[in-house]
Amino acid sequence: MSTGSEFTPRGDRETRFENGKVRLDETPVVRPDGSEGFITTVHAGTGFGVVAIPRTVGRGMNFYGLVRQHRPVTNDYSLEFPRGWAADLSAAEAERELVEEINCEVLPNPVRIGQFRPEPGLLDTNVAVWLFETNPGEDLLYREEKSGATHLWVNDSTLTSLVTSGTITCGITLAAWALLLASGRHLS
Repeated sequence: MSTGSEFTPRGDRETRFENGKVRLDETPVVRPDGSEGFITTVHAGTGFGVVAIPRTVGRGMNFYGLVRQHRPVTNDYSLEFPRGWAADLSAAEAERELVEEINCEVLPNPVRIGQFRPEPGLLDTNVAVWLFETNPGEDLLYREEKSGATHLWVNDSTLTSLVTSGTITCGITLAAWALLLASGRHLS
């Protein structure tokens, strides 16, 4: 049902750029106000992403695993939950990212916390968030070969401080943390 507030295509979608990771399309449209313009859409790989929130319990507290890695786009280091592009939104894909980035023992029965779209005005990507109970293992100095990422384990209050201080700025990690808080599963 049309509400008169949609963007109406006025021509065919054209691909402006494409490589192995992204495709950029533009579609000519008529905007809701009647003016003409373009909608730009970024298609990221398969269009699927996964976030793995690794959690372990120590000294009666929850600890969460974060990955610290250099992000060339911002030329800065970022603290993030393990994440990546995926073939689907499954726990298996999230676990693959988790083991690749943190190299921990993953316990059975992960819980799907939710799903979100990182930027629905530009990206056609869906991201699923999974909570994994883990055993961090002995290698606290693990470094992922491909990205050079290292990891660190922080408790609830430290993670909250990293968010509120602006140290964690990754939007995908912030969305995953918000979903976990909203689910109430951070209290487990």
